[in-house]
Amino acid sequence: MRSRLLTQIAFMLTLFFGTVLTCSAAADNRYCNFGNVVNFAGAKTDGPANLPTSCFFTALSATPSLGPVISIPAGANLQSYINNAVCGQTLMLQAGASYRGNVLTFPAKHCDDNHWITIRTNTPNSGLPAEGIRMTPCWAKVTSLPSRPAYPCPAGGVPSTSRLAKIIVSPGDLPMTFSGDHYRLIGLEITRPVGGGVVYVLARTTGGSKIIFDRTWMHGTAKDDSTRAVQLNNAHNVAVIDSYLNDFHCVAVTGSCSDAQAITGGNDSSSAGTFKIVNNFLEASGENILLGGGTSVDTPGDWEIRRNHFYKPMMWNPADPSFIGIKFAVKNHFEMKNGTRVLLEGNIMENVWGGFSQVGTHILLTPKSQVSGTQNLCPNCFVTHVTIRYNHMISGGQGLQIANLANDNGVYATAGNSDSVHDNLFENLAYATCYMCQKYYNQISTGQGAPSTDILKNVTLRHNTFVVATAAEGTAKNSGMLILGGPTTPHQPNILIYDNIFVAGYYGPWSAGSTTNCATNQGSPLRRFEACWSPYFFYGNLIPGGMAIHQTPSWPSGITPSGITMPNRYPQNQAGVGYVNLKNGFLGDYRLSSSSPFKRTASDGTDPGPNIDALNSYTQGVN
Repeated sequence: MRSRLLTQIAFMLTLFFGTVLTCSAAADNRYCNFGNVVNFAGAKTDGPANLPTSCFFTALSATPSLGPVISIPAGANLQSYINNAVCGQTLMLQAGASYRGNVLTFPAKHCDDNHWITIRTNTPNSGLPAEGIRMTPCWAKVTSLPSRPAYPCPAGGVPSTSRLAKIIVSPGDLPMTFSGDHYRLIGLEITRPVGGGVVYVLARTTGGSKIIFDRTWMHGTAKDDSTRAVQLNNAHNVAVIDSYLNDFHCVAVTGSCSDAQAITGGNDSSSAGTFKIVNNFLEASGENILLGGGTSVDTPGDWEIRRNHFYKPMMWNPADPSFIGIKFAVKNHFEMKNGTRVLLEGNIMENVWGGFSQVGTHILLTPKSQVSGTQNLCPNCFVTHVTIRYNHMISGGQGLQIANLANDNGVYATAGNSDSVHDNLFENLAYATCYMCQKYYNQISTGQGAPSTDILKNVTLRHNTFVVATAAEGTAKNSGMLILGGPTTPHQPNILIYDNIFVAGYYGPWSAGSTTNCATNQGSPLRRFEACWSPYFFYGNLIPGGMAIHQTPSWPSGITPSGITMPNRYPQNQAGVGYVNLKNGFLGDYRLSSSSPFKRTASDGTDPGPNIDALNSYTQGVN
């Protein structure tokens, strides 16, 4: 007994203190200090948006499990071990072994921050990615996945056996449910079997608090309906970090589900808030992340969503030569219908298209009271204070959709406002195989019947670049840089658009709606803006093709809030911008060259468009 105890202590000293000494510097807590103290270097806002006011510090050093190590044999009743676990213990699952996940619950233990329960593979830390490094399927001896980016393997190459312990949630099973507190999962593969029907959720955190999914591989199968990996409703302080989530999809029309996500939240029957989604590979056919879309009694706040690779494999795209012949219901990358104080930073979003009720949009901020028959499920939902910065979007039909629109019953959510969008790059818009995509690559609008409290307001777009595939430039496939609309009165106030690079498109800015829309029959960009927005400012922008649009090319003169003029400029086409390397609008170098006539013409004396060097720094290593 004494020998066993000494062995356990020695293992824990290696597991815990060794990790702290060698790896904690790699833990990504950029804006959160020990003790869950927010650290934005004194900033509380980003433009019109309030930054998150709470955070979750997830370093291993802050989640100690220094109690006994309990080894769980392959095939054992995992639930009984969880039920008997005490605060501070580590439950050690066997690498390569499988455990049944049906009705697997993680109950409240009322632990404190010095006594977490860790549930992990028995592979030592030296055999796993270091803290802060993303898990990949290669640690489960899967060398590659078709139509996905290459991913790293262990230092010694593909292992002969899986280094992960597997938990299986089968069709008909209830998901793993984290209703308790202070649980950290490390080095687990959480999945479903092939065949047998739909699996709706792998893990849910209903009622949970202080739950961390760390270096996990969560996945469906190549063809089965698998709706979502993690459901974050009714929870506080939950993190999904350094993990790989793939193959969440629903077959269109004939499938057993209709809308798949890697991660979803914002549908709460009790209060919720403080979520961290950092450094993951996130793959789903519907929305890679969806906030809202159901019933909720609150609007959860404080979302940190950084350094994730949002991805949809092109073999799901019906217009791509690699298409596998199964139409999954593809929608968007990031969609918000309910949430507040969101930081979306340093992410890469790659491959999206339309055809399944959506139009191939990367990012949507669209507050919605979802309907169920005649019921309006969330009239109190709202989307406010969203900061979108230093992200890189690749291959889509539409970049941004910021819109306060009615549901199918004509009812509006409570509000949508106060969004800051800056230093983002959108490229390969209107790409050749973009299936049934939107031809206007941005939307800013309010529904015509919106109550005065739900008029879109306080939106800033600055220093963003939108690059269209050059084959579509000047054609109706690239119809325009923006559709806008709303009621004729009141106007949508405080819309600021400056120092961006837009491709004007065939028509330029256009109306989003019917004949009573404020932007309809206005005849020029200037008149459309003036009819819909007041006050608004549109200056310092670079608009290739802006003088060749198929309407009167009358644009705002470029008056700034301080009253000076910073004119908008109109090169003939994208080639005239003077990028370092346009490269047909796909994977180019979109810094302005030293010979560009538009160097340092932004209102702040820098170049129009994002700070590409800073953006590259924020996204380095994400894909």
